[in-house]
Amino acid sequence: MKVPMNIFTWKGSKDTMMTPMDSIKYNKLMLRNAMMSMEPKTGHIKAWVGGIDFDHFKYDQVKMGTRQVGSTAKPFTYAVAIDNGYSPCYSIPNYQQTYNGWTPRGNAQEEIRLL
Repeated sequence: MKVPMNIFTWKGSKDTMMTPMDSIKYNKLMLRNAMMSMEPKTGHIKAWVGGIDFDHFKYDQVKMGTRQVGSTAKPFTYAVAIDNGYSPCYSIPNYQQTYNGWTPRGNAQEEIRLL
């Protein structure tokens, strides 16, 4: 059953009629992003943008959002590679390799094996 509601759009708020399930589906498609910038030497926060629109999404993505560990580790991994002479443009071949008897396997290979 459709009910009146006010939804977020990139062109501003919009009054419309939707079922609650359609509202959930619509909002799940919305890319939500956040950003925090800090002065590394002092720890002072320079910018804090917790989301796209607080009127519609009362959730601080910076403070409460979860992040993938890989995104946090990338700058450290890249720094070690650059310190060891690799260029940011260095291309690594994408094929399976074995290191000292250990062969790393990704999720895609694991899913195929389970099928």
